[in-house]
Amino acid sequence: MTVEATRRTIAVMLPLLGEEEAQAAADAVRSGWVAQGPRVARFALDLQLDPAAYRDCVDNDRTAPLILNDVMQASGAGVSGTPAFVIGNRIIPGAVPYADLAREIDTALAAPPPAPGAAPAPPPAPPAP
Repeated sequence: MTVEATRRTIAVMLPLLGEEEAQAAADAVRSGWVAQGPRVARFALDLQLDPAAYRDCVDNDRTAPLILNDVMQASGAGVSGTPAFVIGNRIIPGAVPYADLAREIDTALAAPPPAPGAAPAPPPAPPAP
């Protein structure tokens, strides 16, 4: 038995999703309309968002420069996807086991602070097969 298998879990909050909600999420993903489209519009109405404000947001590109700026800043810093973690002056890309993140945090806490304006260190090399 692995350590993970023997670790006990404390249920802080039980999932609020039933089979119907899980099926609706799966249907949305399969539809190709995950971030926009008719299902998202219905979801906005279900959330009782202001319909005029929602339509205005969807129909114009005022937020596009803000999003593009965020993407450019992340890319310039070496972040190429999500999830990504910035710990100290290192970028840790991808889904990383907790133990690896904890080790990176401990290392960062023990190291002197990076010089102002220092570029992040490259991500660690993947483990050898």
